[in-house]
Amino acid sequence: MEPAKTVPFESACLRHGFLGGSMERVIFEASLKPNDLQLIRPVFILLIFLALALTLRFFSFFPSVIDQDESTYIVISDALLNGYTYQVDFVDTKPIGIFWVLAGLQWLFGPSIFGLRLAASVILAVTAFFLYRAKLVYGSSPGAALAAGVLYLFLNSTFTFYGVSPNTETYFNLFTALALWLYLDIPVNFMGLLGDLLCCSALAL
Repeated sequence: MEPAKTVPFESACLRHGFLGGSMERVIFEASLKPNDLQLIRPVFILLIFLALALTLRFFSFFPSVIDQDESTYIVISDALLNGYTYQVDFVDTKPIGIFWVLAGLQWLFGPSIFGLRLAASVILAVTAFFLYRAKLVYGSSPGAALAAGVLYLFLNSTFTFYGVSPNTETYFNLFTALALWLYLDIPVNFMGLLGDLLCCSALAL
């Protein structure tokens, strides 16, 4: 039986006695498969964006009011949960999408300002990840792609209250960034249609 090939790192481990026997070599080699690394890396990058978003926006989780726009969205979305009708009982200039989103979040987390701000941070992190993926597909280096996501988080978290406060753009950009990634990654008719649907969903916000 032909001996299993070893990578340089594994050979060093074997020389120093960290690994021994054919079973350990098989396990080690399986852990270094390119497909596994391709799955691990995106998850790691997403966790980086999530940690950064939570860090940058940490102090925004606690104030009861940041600006009037966010408060308006929360009040109207709560009214929708209680059976009121938008543009009949409550009137605003925004499409109904943002109120549906916040109503869904309030249904999940209850009437919690902390929960809504935490959800906004997660959404921003996921949007940054979509931008990162779109930049990679477009041909940028991993460093440039990572920088795009990081800059997006800084711009949405440090620009006075308009950056800190979860606004319609927080949710709008999620659909837009996802549509961009899909369009660049799989530019076929189906993906184009899906991208159009995502952009239309964003317009509803």
